[in-house]
Amino acid sequence: MVLKVKSISLVLILLVIFFSGCSSQETEKLSEETMEKIKQEEKLAVGEITDPKELEKLWQEYFYHSITTIGNNKGFNSAEEINPLYVAEFCWYKYITEHSRESLELVSEDSNLRLFPLDSVLDYARRYFNLTNLDLSNIEEWSYDFKKNGFTFNLGSDREIPSYTDRNSWGTHLDKVTRNSDGTVTAVLVKYDNYQHTRVKATDTYTLKPHEDGSLFFVSCRRDYVNNNLVSLTGNFQRFDRIEGLEGYI
Repeated sequence: MVLKVKSISLVLILLVIFFSGCSSQETEKLSEETMEKIKQEEKLAVGEITDPKELEKLWQEYFYHSITTIGNNKGFNSAEEINPLYVAEFCWYKYITEHSRESLELVSEDSNLRLFPLDSVLDYARRYFNLTNLDLSNIEEWSYDFKKNGFTFNLGSDREIPSYTDRNSWGTHLDKVTRNSDGTVTAVLVKYDNYQHTRVKATDTYTLKPHEDGSLFFVSCRRDYVNNNLVSLTGNFQRFDRIEGLEGYI
């Protein structure tokens, strides 16, 4: 009887040790998860983003290639309002950055244009614009092959993207990026007249939203033109603060 009691006691002691070990491991695991969550929350802190590494990443992935593509739209209230050609051009740059232009077939033997399949365009359009389709009803035939169902491009060069702190061919730069309390990101790009005077002639204010995985997609852009008061009028004239059809230019 004494032996039986001792055996039971030993089993109980072993069980306590086992569960204590499990509890310790679970606590350690939860602690690691909590610390990781805190790090992520700190990384996504609300307010102006000033970390040069994060600004460089945003510039390289989202804003540099917007200059000559969706930036030509001169503003939009939703991604559906962007000219589909500009969306496809942006997606083209993202594709050749991740792959290469040589991975796409030539339109013909005597052409340097590449066929960028619509399916591939839509893969990137979902990622960067949350779009699942493009309206091609008004697309120009010179930019799209309806028989092969793809855009025909050979845009850009294989040069490295300049840093957000360096000069570029378009005089457009990242001025300020802010992470908002609702998770969206607001970025202001300034456009200079030239580098001699660094006089801002216009700004593009982009708003991006996060996907579930944390990556961002474009949702809107506002173009504002800056009046630098380079010309003054005198004499008898009538001022018009707004002219229908020319919104944004006055």
